[in-house]
Amino acid sequence: MAADPQRALPALAEARSEAVAAGDLALRLTVDEIACRAQGDQDGASGLATAQAGLAAAGPQPPAAARIAWLRLRVCRLSIQLDLGASDDAQREIDDLLGLPDSGDDAVPRALALMERGAWRSRRGDLLDGQGDLLAACQRLQHSTLAADRDLCSVHLAGHHRRMGDADEAIRLLLPLLDRAQRSHAHDDASVYTFALARTHQQRGDWPAARAAFAQSLQASELLRDANGVACAEQGLARALLELGQPAQALPHAQRALQAVGAEADPRETLLRTVTLANAQLQVGQPATARTTLDRVAVAVRSAGNTPLLAAWLVARAEVAARQGQWAEAHAALAEGRRIELGLHEQQLSAQAGRLRQQFNRARDVQELTALRVRNEQGRQLRKMQALATVLALLLGLAAAALAAYKVRQARRLKQQSETDELTRLPNRRALQAFAARHWGRPAGLAVLAIDVDHFKQVNDRHGHAAGDQVLRLLATTLQGCLRGSDRVGRIGGEEFVAVLVGANADEGREVAERMRAAMAASAAEGAAAGPIRVTISIGLAVAAPGDASFDALLARADAALYRAKAGGRNQVCAEAAVAGGAGGDATADASLAPLSVGVR
Repeated sequence: MAADPQRALPALAEARSEAVAAGDLALRLTVDEIACRAQGDQDGASGLATAQAGLAAAGPQPPAAARIAWLRLRVCRLSIQLDLGASDDAQREIDDLLGLPDSGDDAVPRALALMERGAWRSRRGDLLDGQGDLLAACQRLQHSTLAADRDLCSVHLAGHHRRMGDADEAIRLLLPLLDRAQRSHAHDDASVYTFALARTHQQRGDWPAARAAFAQSLQASELLRDANGVACAEQGLARALLELGQPAQALPHAQRALQAVGAEADPRETLLRTVTLANAQLQVGQPATARTTLDRVAVAVRSAGNTPLLAAWLVARAEVAARQGQWAEAHAALAEGRRIELGLHEQQLSAQAGRLRQQFNRARDVQELTALRVRNEQGRQLRKMQALATVLALLLGLAAAALAAYKVRQARRLKQQSETDELTRLPNRRALQAFAARHWGRPAGLAVLAIDVDHFKQVNDRHGHAAGDQVLRLLATTLQGCLRGSDRVGRIGGEEFVAVLVGANADEGREVAERMRAAMAASAAEGAAAGPIRVTISIGLAVAAPGDASFDALLARADAALYRAKAGGRNQVCAEAAVAGGAGGDATADASLAPLSVGVR
């Protein structure tokens, strides 16, 4: 199917009919998933209809033999819903799938749902949370028996690194995928990877290379009769030509990018293509037409919740207003756009901190290799005294430049690391406080979970600190996988973790906490000589009240609930009971704590 998915659709329709006639629901759902993904890249509405029909035939609880195929088809449906802007429906589906156990047959569908959420978050500009989801998903999918699952996650991760500004890492992930696709004559996959490489050249600012790659992607998409691929390549060509100062050539590509597919196929891409068209119109001397083009999508852009798109629209609007002499409007639009771009840049820096340890190791290896080369060169120079001064000066200059560059990068990375826990790659106390402050006092509410590993000192004493670190990393991954879409979890010290649940009441907080407790109780950390290490966690829950003075006060109440969970036998969730007395923060002296649930001790 990867060679030409459109030609495979009739064969898939025939296979579906045979499965239906034979009463083989598992086969029918497997065929529907393949068709859903093939159609989703071309026509989202058709792919969504295929998924809906298959899920309707399966019902709410299919037989055990069809369960995995049913779960995978649900993942395909939510992926298309995210692309079409139905994010509320998709988010409910994601939350449901992430409630599955992170082991056994359900592990791969759960990881696929985590991957789709990570890709969606990354595209929306939420780079830090997107990276956490994608890294966790790709790690789990290494155990999938389907190479397509692993390749899809690698493509999403490459796109995320491109948005972070790490083009080298994106290319490192894409080149092996493109090579395998070309060698196996998987033309459709090769076209996708070529387009991804073109986007990476675009992010680098290498516009001649981007133009050539987009042209190659356009040719492949036309041969495959891939309308969506044609539209994406036309958009890329238009953008590259604009950057190369060729607006007259860019304009027809921008127009064809909008004409190639309907707006219902991918609203986000349609809006982006409209902004590119307005830029082309402006640069060929049509500011009034460009204003009309931008005004037509103003409401949709602001309601899309996509910060990179909004920034691009604002900058284009500022340029149009400036060309028409409307300086106050131009200044306001440009100022708002630059604020958004600055926020996105800060997110890029924060997300890159997740790869800090790996980057430090690379820098150290480069430094050691440079030092070895210097020593070898000095040995040869001892036998060639005539060239000593020249060669030594060159080496010293190179070493000084390399060391200076390394120090500059190190200073930047250490600054980025200030809000990230190095061991678990989770936010630290400072980052959590900042996150809570952004949501403090909102009507939707706020809940806090104080989380602690039971008998953690015994783990270090019996198995060593390396095994203890492995337990903490497992806990970090497990907790992240149990969160809802808007939540955040971080490590505040030792074996102590805190989760901030935005818009959560007491019941919702209990549900998330119990999911965390159960997931950790079912997991095991590897790396100890005595075998897998199993630990449990205790959790304290507190919900923000109108009279709470600060996040620290709320966290203190959650800590008190945690101590009660520890005292009550561990491996349980405890929450503060209802506050007796009047309203406001002064009534907390009469609060009591009650255990919510207890696992097997």
